[in-house]
Amino acid sequence: MKTTGFVLAILFPLFASAQITTSQITGQYFASNVGIPFLLLTPDARAGALGETGVATSADEYSNHWNASKLAFAEKKMGLGISYTPWLRALVADVNLAYISFFTKNQTNGAIGGSLRYFSMGNITTTPVPGGVAGQYRPNEFALDVSYARKLSENFSAGMVARYSRSNLSGATTAQAGNSFGADISATYLREEIIIGSKTLALSSGLNISNIGSKIFYSSSGTRYASPLNARLGGRATMNFGGYHELAVSCDANNVVANHWPGGFGDQLRSTTIGAGMEYIYNDLFTVRAGSFFEGKEYGVRRYATLGAGVHYHVFSLDFAYLVPYTGLRNPLENTLRFSLQFRFDQFKYQPVQ
Repeated sequence: MKTTGFVLAILFPLFASAQITTSQITGQYFASNVGIPFLLLTPDARAGALGETGVATSADEYSNHWNASKLAFAEKKMGLGISYTPWLRALVADVNLAYISFFTKNQTNGAIGGSLRYFSMGNITTTPVPGGVAGQYRPNEFALDVSYARKLSENFSAGMVARYSRSNLSGATTAQAGNSFGADISATYLREEIIIGSKTLALSSGLNISNIGSKIFYSSSGTRYASPLNARLGGRATMNFGGYHELAVSCDANNVVANHWPGGFGDQLRSTTIGAGMEYIYNDLFTVRAGSFFEGKEYGVRRYATLGAGVHYHVFSLDFAYLVPYTGLRNPLENTLRFSLQFRFDQFKYQPVQ
């Protein structure tokens, strides 16, 4: 049995996502009892540059991950997004997260979307027994989402995502790929054009409860691994100074909950984080971003600053993000440049619900 490769494949995405900390793995919690944590990874450079915030930011092609209900407020009729994130680039060159998403709106205040994320863990070499012949395989995980969002009033929308996930982590003949079905529910409140002197203020808030779904298992008689149930709440304030200048500040509070006992109702694993970001937008042509991400000591050690920029030209946008760990800490994305592409079509405004 290719035991070494299977263990590495199981543990690697958990360390990479950093949702399960080293102290929890070696202490009372069992990291292997939390499944498909790649669903929690930030897929796009814009949110990555804003301290991992996205539940209440303006709608874009990556809203399917952060808060699908935002799509009902999108100013474009249609959008396509493609992003690529190298992972653990300081150690290996073939581990990455790829993400592609799409949405379209209709004239009845609704929007539909979809996305595909693919997490490749590169080549893993296995040795069946000491002195045996080594083999290689490429563990990977992917998730396919379909979403629907609808404006229920001029300022409020709701959304839902249906998700299929597949986790193929082992080249062992005694293990199988795991499959899971899940859902997200979300809501957004948006109030625009609040006049303050010569300036205009827009306020938004969002809530997304994601990965509500079945457990995943890799053998018919093996342990079932809980999906990383996640609740995210956040807000955003955007000030338009007139003319070409706009400044937005966003903040997200995030809580991941998962049972660490197989199928039990005992203790739960929790990871609470706070992210904040700011972006300056010049004439919808150029954007500069910065943010910060913080996780309490009782949960882990993820603390870092984020930086980024974006350029926009007609239907095309390109965003970059860079992560800087705080002193004494390490991160799988340090010294790594992330980027995202967006293609947006048919800008238009909808009439509010009567």
